[in-house]
Amino acid sequence: MTSEANILIEESPSSEGIQLRYTSEVSTSPSSLIVFDSNILGTKGGANVKYTVVDSPKHGGLVMQMPEGRLRSILPSNIFVSGFKQIDIDEGRVQYLHSGNGTSLEDEISFNVTISFLTMGPFKISIRIIDTVQTTLISTKNLTILAGGNVTLDRSLLRFTIPLSDYSTTEYQIVDMLKFGKIVNIHQDQQPIRSFTHQQLTNGDILYNSDSATPNLDYFSIKACFGTKRSQCSNTIKIYVELKAVNIQGPEISKNEQLNVWNSNSALITNLHLKTQDLDTPVGLLKYLVWQPIGGFVALASNTGTPISTFTQADIDERQVVFVFTGPDYNNVTCGFSFLVSDGLHQTKPEWFTVSRNEKMSITLETNARLNAAPTIPAVVGIDLLRAKIPKATPEQILYTVSRAPIHGEILLNKKKSVRQFTQADINNRLVYYKSNSAKLGGWSQKDYFNFIVSVNSSTNKGLRDEFRFRIQTSFAWIPADELGQFVSTSPVVVGRGGYIALNVSHLNLTNLETLCDDTILVEVYRNPKHGELQFVKDLIQNDVVEEIDWKTTKDRVLKASQLHSGRHLIYQHRNNTETDSEDEIVFYVYAQKEKHKRSSRLRIPLSIHVNHVDGNVKIEKFRTELDIVSGGSTVLQPTEFQVTDMQRPPSEVVYEVQQQGTNGVRFALVGPENAAIEVTRFTQAQINKAHVRLEHTPLSADDRFDVLILSVGNHTRSIVVRLEPLALNLFNHTDITYPQGKTYVLLNRKHLGADSNGDRAKIVYNITKPPENGTFYWVAGEKEASSFTQKNIDDGELLYAQLNLNAFQDTFEFTLGNEEMELLQKTSRIVILPALEPQTLITEALSIKGVSLSHLNASALEVWHS
Repeated sequence: MTSEANILIEESPSSEGIQLRYTSEVSTSPSSLIVFDSNILGTKGGANVKYTVVDSPKHGGLVMQMPEGRLRSILPSNIFVSGFKQIDIDEGRVQYLHSGNGTSLEDEISFNVTISFLTMGPFKISIRIIDTVQTTLISTKNLTILAGGNVTLDRSLLRFTIPLSDYSTTEYQIVDMLKFGKIVNIHQDQQPIRSFTHQQLTNGDILYNSDSATPNLDYFSIKACFGTKRSQCSNTIKIYVELKAVNIQGPEISKNEQLNVWNSNSALITNLHLKTQDLDTPVGLLKYLVWQPIGGFVALASNTGTPISTFTQADIDERQVVFVFTGPDYNNVTCGFSFLVSDGLHQTKPEWFTVSRNEKMSITLETNARLNAAPTIPAVVGIDLLRAKIPKATPEQILYTVSRAPIHGEILLNKKKSVRQFTQADINNRLVYYKSNSAKLGGWSQKDYFNFIVSVNSSTNKGLRDEFRFRIQTSFAWIPADELGQFVSTSPVVVGRGGYIALNVSHLNLTNLETLCDDTILVEVYRNPKHGELQFVKDLIQNDVVEEIDWKTTKDRVLKASQLHSGRHLIYQHRNNTETDSEDEIVFYVYAQKEKHKRSSRLRIPLSIHVNHVDGNVKIEKFRTELDIVSGGSTVLQPTEFQVTDMQRPPSEVVYEVQQQGTNGVRFALVGPENAAIEVTRFTQAQINKAHVRLEHTPLSADDRFDVLILSVGNHTRSIVVRLEPLALNLFNHTDITYPQGKTYVLLNRKHLGADSNGDRAKIVYNITKPPENGTFYWVAGEKEASSFTQKNIDDGELLYAQLNLNAFQDTFEFTLGNEEMELLQKTSRIVILPALEPQTLITEALSIKGVSLSHLNASALEVWHS
C-alpha cells in the first residue's frame, strides 16, 4: 500500500483541542488489502473516539478482523462494518479489501467522527486502484518544514509501482512551479530548476527551499520521463509542502479588564477588555479556551443563542465575541468565566474574566482602562480608556472632578492648562492629557493614579455621583516613534554591498536611557534584516567558525547596552544579491534588566541601513575573518591571507582604511626601521606583501576575550574578529643560586630562575619583595642595584648577585613572579656559598699524638682568590 497527499490536520472546535489526522488518499492494487492504521486515520488528545461510516466503498468492502477469543465465536471473522473505534484502528483490525472486479480506478470511504457529545464530518478518504501492469509514479509522503527552511528530496519520496530495471535514463520533470519556494540543486547556486535525474535524487543533491517567512501550504506537480530522449513519461503526481510557523515565544495576556454592562442582556468583548500578544503567532491562531462561565455564556455575535468554548484573538479584534447573560435580572451581579490562551504549543496560566452587570440607575464606567504614558510626553486620555455612560445624560453633562491628584504628574487640558475638572465631551474630543513631571523614573516603569468623582450636571440627576480610580503606568516602553530622539540617539548604518559592519554606539546610543531608568539596558533583536544576516561574535568565537546564525532555530540573543556600544558583539553582513536592495532595517527590542520577563513592556527601536555600491575594479581575493593573538602580543598580516587587487591600481595604491578601531586593545601597527612599530589607520596592499603590517594587543580591563575591527577597501567593508588568548605563566626552574667560596658574585641564569610564557619574555617580571641580607642584586652594565627584573634580563646575563658580607655562607630573598595578566604566589630563593675547604677525617689511636697534614686540611685554593 502507498499513500499520497499524506497528512491533513483538522482541529476540532471542542474545548479539548482534539486533532484529527487522516490520509486523504491511499493507493492499492486490484484485489489487494489496505490495513487502516493510526498513520492513515487517528486522533490526538481525545479518548473514546468513534467512527461512523457514511458512504461505504463501491468497488470493495470495509471489513474488520475480530480478535481471538470469545468475540471471535460470536461474530464472523471478516464482516462488512458500518462503525468502529480508535482502538480498532490502533490494533490494525479495520481493513479495505478491493473486489478485483470492474475497470474503475477510484473508490472512496466517507465517515463521521464522534468525540464525547461532539460529531464532526463527514471526512473522505480516496482510494486509488493502480494497475500493476503499468509503471506508475507515486509519492510515499508529503513534506513538512519550518517556514524559511529547506528539506532534501530523496528516493523515499518518489517511487514506482513496478521497480525499473534501469534508472540511468530516468529524469524527473517539475510540471508547475511553486508559490512559496523553489526546487534547487545544491551545486547550482540556489537557482530554481525544472528537472533533475534519479542519480541526483539518490545523492541528496535536490532541495526544496522555502521563500516564505509565514505559515503556508505549498505544492508542486512532478512526473518521471524515461529513455535517452525522454519520450515516455509517467503519470503526474502532486506533492504538498506544509510550511509551519516558527513558534518560540509563548502568548502573553496584556489586557484583562473588567467588562461593565448595564441595562442589557449581552455585552461585546473587545480588545480593550481582553487582549493577548505573541511575537511569532498570528492573532488568528491565538486560541482562548473557556470553561466554568458564571451568570451567562460566551457566544459569537452572529449566533448569540449558541454557547462556545473557544475563540481567537482575531474574533475579539473583529468584535465577534459577546457575553450573554442568563438567569434573573439582578443588580450589581458579578459574572464571568475562566480562560487560558494557547498558540498551539505554549499556553498561559488560567485567568478569570470579570463581567459586572448593573440594572439600576447608577454611574458606571463603561471603560476604565490603564493609561500607558511615556516620561514627560503628554498622553491622551481617550474614550477608549475612560468612558462613563449615564442614561439621559449628554457627554457635556458628565463631569469628572479630580479628588486626588496624580503623584508623579498632572492632568492637562489640550496639553497646556493644568486642570482638576473636565467633562466626558473633553475626553471624547481627545482634549484630556496626562504628563509625568520627570523623565528620571528610578526604573523602567513607574505607576501612578488619580481618584476622580463622576457627577451629572443636570437637574434630573443632580444627586448622582460616585468615586473611581484611574490607573497610569509611565514607562520608557511607550515612547512614541516621533519622540524617540529625546531619549535615544540613532544613526543609519552605512555598508557596501556584500560588506560587513559592526554595530556600535555611533549607530545606537542608549547611554541617556540607561541613566534615566537607573538600570542595565538589554538589547534584543526583534526583527532581522531582510537583505543581510546578523552575526553574534560570541557565537562565532564559541563555534570556532565564522558562520551565519540560524535565527529560526536559535533562541533570542540578548546584549547589554554596553556590549552593543563597544562595537565588538554584533556584526551585520549584507547579502550581495542581484536585486536592488539599497535599504535595509533592523528592529531592536530595548528593555531594563529588572523587567526582562515582561514582554509587553519593551521599547521598539528601528535602525535603518543604507547599502552603497562598491568599486567594481576592486576584488577581494583573500580576507581572513578571524585571527588569534596572545594577550599583549602581536601577529603579522600575511599576504596569503589578506589579498586585494585593483584592475587600475598597483598594490602600493590599494589602500586599507580602518573604519572601526578595536575597543579591547587591538590596533593596526606599521613596522618601521629597527623593528619599531607605530599605530596606523591606513596601509596598503604593498605593505602587507612586505609583512610590514601587524596587529598588536595592549591588555585592557575588559572581560571580553575578543575584539572586532572593520576595514574598508574601495567601499568594500570587512570585519576581523580577533581572539585574545590568555597569557600562560610557568616557573619551571627554581633552584638554589650557588657559587664557590672565595668568589664574591654570581651571574643569574635560567638554571636558577626560569619562567615560560606564550607571551613576551620581557614582560615576565620578577619583583623583589624582601631583598637579601648579606648582598644585593646589581645590573651588569652600570653597577646599579636592581629590585625588579625580567626573564629576558636573566636569559641575557644582565643581572648578578654580589656578596657584601664576606663572613656569611648563605643568603635568601623573596620575590613575586607575574606578567600582564597574572601574578604567582610569593616565592623564596636561597643563595648558597660552596665551601672551598673540604676537611678529611683524622684517624688516631687513643692517648697518641698524630700530626695534621695537607691531606687533612688544605685551604690552598683560597690563596688564588686572596691573591
